[in-house]
Amino acid sequence: MKKLFILILIAVTAQFIIACSPKTEQKKEAEQIENATVEVAAPNQLTQAEMDDGWVLLFDGNSTSEWRGYNLESFPEKGWVVEDGTLHVMGSGKGKPVVVVILSPKEIQKL
Repeated sequence: MKKLFILILIAVTAQFIIACSPKTEQKKEAEQIENATVEVAAPNQLTQAEMDDGWVLLFDGNSTSEWRGYNLESFPEKGWVVEDGTLHVMGSGKGKPVVVVILSPKEIQKL
């Protein structure tokens, strides 16, 4: 009886060790993640991979030439400023939230 108990204990321990050991596939995946390089674009620029995948910029960081105001033919001349590559709304000081709605003559899938 004692020998049977020891054999079962050894079998269970071996199963536990095998089950808890890292698998070769997991090791390969972990190495790939560690060695992966990611192309990162500068602000307001797309990587070549993003361009190849069909991504487009909504704002070029320089001008509002492709933008227009709501119910307007052009972009508002007052209340907005392009600064340091970003578009800023000049607040009224009343604490009202600014709502930006993006409308496009074509369907945009990747923003």
